[in-house]
Amino acid sequence: MRKLLSFSLILALLLPLWIPAPAEDSGDPRITGDYRWFLLPDGTAEIRKYLGNDAVLTIPDALEGLPVTRIGDWAFAGCPCLEITVPEGVTALGEGAFYGCWYMTRLTLPDSVTDLGAGAVSDCQSLTEIRLPAGLTAIPERLLSGCYALPAVTLPAGVTAIGPRPFSLCTGLKDITIPEGVTVIGEAAFQLCNQLSRISLPAGLREIGDHAFSYCHRAEELILPEGIERIGMSAFLGCRNLREVTVPDSVTSLGPAAFAECESLVRVTLPAGLTVLEDSLFMNCSALTEIRLPESLTTIGQGAFSGCDGLAELTLPEGVATLGADAFWGCGGLTKITLPGSLTAIGADAFSGCSGLTELTLPEGLLTLGPQAFAECTALARVTLPESLTAIGQSAFHTWDRELGAYVPLPGLTLLVPRDSAAARYCRENGLTFAFTGGGD
Repeated sequence: MRKLLSFSLILALLLPLWIPAPAEDSGDPRITGDYRWFLLPDGTAEIRKYLGNDAVLTIPDALEGLPVTRIGDWAFAGCPCLEITVPEGVTALGEGAFYGCWYMTRLTLPDSVTDLGAGAVSDCQSLTEIRLPAGLTAIPERLLSGCYALPAVTLPAGVTAIGPRPFSLCTGLKDITIPEGVTVIGEAAFQLCNQLSRISLPAGLREIGDHAFSYCHRAEELILPEGIERIGMSAFLGCRNLREVTVPDSVTSLGPAAFAECESLVRVTLPAGLTVLEDSLFMNCSALTEIRLPESLTTIGQGAFSGCDGLAELTLPEGVATLGADAFWGCGGLTKITLPGSLTAIGADAFSGCSGLTELTLPEGLLTLGPQAFAECTALARVTLPESLTAIGQSAFHTWDRELGAYVPLPGLTLLVPRDSAAARYCRENGLTFAFTGGGD
């Protein structure tokens, strides 16, 4: 895998389809002043639509003597107010309640609110100030998504879960404190919060969802707490200013592309018990020079280190059996790699474009070598192939000739092969220069 979803497609995924589902009510709608509202079965009022255009608005705590307890779905969506105060006594804001209030700079919510609907304050592009109710225990889906101007948010101390996308596209968000009780950060929770400079996570955290902090471009420091168990797919994709990451030993699942395109990342320490490096895990981390691979490792996935130009030397631990396609594709700075005796399969294009490699020994026990596995390794002078190797893909040791429009053998390369082996037959059939191991013609 050399490329991920395009940036535009990622943005498209941030635009969900919302279908309003109003609460049950009693009788016909009523209109009092600038408010269309319904009487709820419990004898309280739910505001369903604001009809006015006040610049500064304090929502009434009662309508016709009945207490207002709910702001309905989309009730204030798109309203032109600059400041809005929700009165004490309101307990719930419906889905999209203040969605798209583009001019609103301040929203004051009372502590009586315990239920916030999905996207309740989303796409409020001028919002700079909001205080979340103290009694909240969960941050709902898309709560403040697209609030570009919001510089900071304090989450209530009782919050234990952050849902999907609540702060995605908050491109002005510079500071957020995540309470110690939070155990789950949902999918794309802080995606494209590209002003965040420091990501400090609470000690009780157990799971970071897919894309949770992807494209937080300015984040330079990441502190992952011991105890965390899962880091999702593309969780820190595109955090291009991160320089060092230590993944604690408690992590058992590190998703595909979790740190892909972190182009300033220099140093990584992986958990001791990790067995699989997932696809594209460090793809295009071009500054990566130091990585400690755990002894427990058995599989290196497709494109795991593709485009890591800064890697110069690497020893794969004994126990690694499979190198996926494109595993080290385009690692032009790689001059030495030591492969373990446990290795049985090298995928297509696994070392394609590793133009710094000059010499290599493939271990006895290796069974398959994928197509173009060492294509474009233009400095390779000698490679030793084992007798165990029975399947070699097309153009494994070739380079593309533009004039001919075809792959041709790498110039200057000699393959050392056992006599009467599959490797020897491959060399004869493909016009490769070879010699027998142990001497002889």
